Amino acid sequence: MNYQDLKKYMTIVYELEEEICFQNELMAKLQQKISSLGISRNINPPKKPPTKKITIPIFLSAPIAILAGIGLVISLISFVQIFWEFDLKHMFAGWIALVIFCYIAGWALEQWDKTSKYNSQYKREMDKYNRDLEHYQEEIRKNKYNQQNEEKLKNKLINNLMGLQAVNKGTKECLVRFYNMEIIMPKYRNLIAVSSFKDYLDEGRCYELSGHEGAYNLYNIEARLDKIVTQLDAVISNLSEIKYNQYSLYQAVKESGERTNLYYRQWVRSTNDFVDSYNNNTNITNYRLQRMNKELEYQNKLLRSRYSYL
Repeated sequence: MNYQDLKKYMTIVYELEEEICFQNELMAKLQQKISSLGISRNINPPKKPPTKKITIPIFLSAPIAILAGIGLVISLISFVQIFWEFDLKHMFAGWIALVIFCYIAGWALEQWDKTSKYNSQYKREMDKYNRDLEHYQEEIRKNKYNQQNEEKLKNKLINNLMGLQAVNKGTKECLVRFYNMEIIMPKYRNLIAVSSFKDYLDEGRCYELSGHEGAYNLYNIEARLDKIVTQLDAVISNLSEIKYNQYSLYQAVKESGERTNLYYRQWVRSTNDFVDSYNNNTNITNYRLQRMNKELEYQNKLLRSRYSYL
């Protein structure tokens, strides 16, 4: 294969590798989003305060009132009799009755005071409980509404993901057909190596793949000298640093990330707002048609000639 044909071939392979990189990134992001949708929130109901206390139990009200009344009457009678005729027996009975009356009245007042304070606190807690209950019920309604919307969004994103997986399969098959021409050695069939070969050929640093001055040898030398990055994870984490030594790789990864964000935002937004996005270039149907046309163009070139078509 001559130099010009090799450059064209490398450009096609590079474009296919770049597209697969974009598709893989977008599929991973969609899958992550899908996994997070339709999950019901755990909303705990508010805790109701204990039952309101009664000052004095109803079944004790009558006996207490009777005892207090009896004590008061006896004490009054006794003190009246003492006034008219001094009598130790009457005085003693009067004091006993008065003590009983005071004890019962004091106990009742103490119970009323304690219960009154408790019930005031209970009322405040019930008011807070009722507010929390309204908020809880509102959160339940919101959660149900959001969950229904998320289920709709989830189903639409699943459809988009399935469509994207079908496109990805077709792109990979197209790439395999070009690799099967055995122009690039199997160990170099990846985005990083292909993008470096494209740079070497475009810059005129080499004019063939094999040989002492070929792209393979130049790539291996630069890798050993750490002039280029050969691991994709390191490329992503050091993207700005490879801009000058590996420009095509930099462009591929950068544009892949930008396109991923664009498609992702558009798909999530359009499904959330129930917008018909068929007129949008990021729509999965339009994207599939674009890729089919592009890959058909590549395959037609492949059919016209095995080596001189490019």
